[in-house]
Amino acid sequence: MNQQLARTYAHLTDCEQPFWKRIAAGALFMCAVAIGAAIVNLVVYAIASSLGAVSESVDLVGDAGLSAGLIATTTGIGIALAASTFAVIGWLSQRPVRTFRIVATVVLVLSFLPVVSLPDAGASMIVTLLAMHIVTWAASMAFIPRLSHR
Repeated sequence: MNQQLARTYAHLTDCEQPFWKRIAAGALFMCAVAIGAAIVNLVVYAIASSLGAVSESVDLVGDAGLSAGLIATTTGIGIALAASTFAVIGWLSQRPVRTFRIVATVVLVLSFLPVVSLPDAGASMIVTLLAMHIVTWAASMAFIPRLSHR
């Protein structure tokens, strides 16, 4: 009976793979998630720009307006921060996926505050930015909990 339990535990914890391989696989997986989310956000940006919803005169970061580089960078940072948060929650929590989903949703709502208070941003630009925040959140919710199964 103990041998069967030990095999089950080894299977669940994936002990046959070295730690560095699991870290590398997780990092590669998160890069793919970040790239996918960035592509979706760039499509949202392209559609909004073609409809005239994006104002280049609104300063988002310093004197910079919304651009493809800024979108890709901030999406990647958001996914990386979400994955790091999941790692910390997984270390501290008995129910890491549930806790992560609660924390990520609270952070999403809090991320809306600076967007809705942007000076000189029209409603269509605010909706575009909120949509991009939701895309990043959705990618985090859909894929980051899968790291616990790697």
